[in-house]
Order: sequence, then C-alpha cells, then structure tokens
Amino acid sequence: STVYPDEDRCYRVETSTQNPTGVQAAVAGVLGVSLHAVDVKMKRAGGGFGGKLTRCNVNATAAAIAAHKHDVVRAVQVVNDRNTDFRNVAGRNALVGEYHVGFDDDGRLLALDLQFHFAMGAYSGGYIYI
Repeated sequence: STVYPDEDRCYRVETSTQNPTGVQAAVAGVLGVSLHAVDVKMKRAGGGFGGKLTRCNVNATAAAIAAHKHDVVRAVQVVNDRNTDFRNVAGRNALVGEYHVGFDDDGRLLALDLQFHFAMGAYSGGYIYI
C-alpha cells in the first residue's frame, strides 16, 4: 500500500484490495478524517479469493499513519516480502459444511438445505461478506 497525503489533509491510497470502501473506512478511522478525505485507487479486483477483503487494511492503515505523522507532505509505502504477505492475507478459517438435497423422480432439484459452520474465533476476518 502507498499513501499520498496532500496539504489539505486528504489522502490517496493505492493498494491491492477487493474492498476499496473498506480500506477507505479503515484509513479514515485511524486518521480521524472524513471518508471524503480518503480516495482509494486499485488497479483491478479479483483473484484474491476473499483474502484481500479486510486483511489488506493493515498495510494501508500503517502507511496512512506514517504519512500523516510526517511534518512534510510525503508519500509512504508499506511493502511485505512474500512470506509476510502470505502470513497476513492468505488462508481461510476451518469450516464444516452440511447439506441435504431433494430431487423429484425426474431428477429435478426440489430442495436444498446448506449449513456452514466456520471456526472464526473472536473476529470475522471479512466473512461478513459471505
């Protein structure tokens, strides 16, 4: 993530995310500024399989705080090596799925009952979007 502050206390954030609105809210929250003061740019969405819904906010907010703390207007970039990136944004919580399916005599689907139980711990980690 790279954050470019300007003299008007506005911030342009360039980051790899699947949720630019979430990044905007996270950065505005840690800086104590309005949402309109944070402009999030991303090149493309997709391919992250949900890992960059909320976990990417760590780098974006760290860069924003560092940029905000400088006495001069200066861009700040946070870059992870590949191992750190995988530890921070990869992976999924364990889950157990149960399903029951009902068909008629012609093989047409009549009913589907799905239940997923996620081992989420104390934090959702972005699964509010599922």
